[in-house]
Amino acid sequence: MAVIDNIKQKKKNDLRPRQKRFCELYVVDWNASQAYREAYGPNIKDTVCRANASRLLTKDSIQAYIRTLTDDLEKTAGVSKLWIVLEHKKIIGGGIADLHDSWITRKEFNDLTPAQKACIS
Repeated sequence: MAVIDNIKQKKKNDLRPRQKRFCELYVVDWNASQAYREAYGPNIKDTVCRANASRLLTKDSIQAYIRTLTDDLEKTAGVSKLWIVLEHKKIIGGGIADLHDSWITRKEFNDLTPAQKACIS
């Protein structure tokens, strides 16, 4: 494993800052053209973005860094599986009736519990 980690680190270090940024943007929504445009500049033509993004994705160093980013999505996204389950639990446990004082009047937003507010958002 140490050899693989060393190779990944070397590949990551081979990348220029814009290439790293491209990879980081790419793993957000898997749209290579959009990631290229955001990393390299908004005034680039669509055909150029598509061609250059496609070319970047064929490079071993780019693929290695993308693999590194996606190997541990919890770390990359800053959320854990437990956090996702707890957020879903808030949504599942909440109902529309919890947001009303009666069948017509709604509760004030500031009177809702944090879990109820999270369910709305």
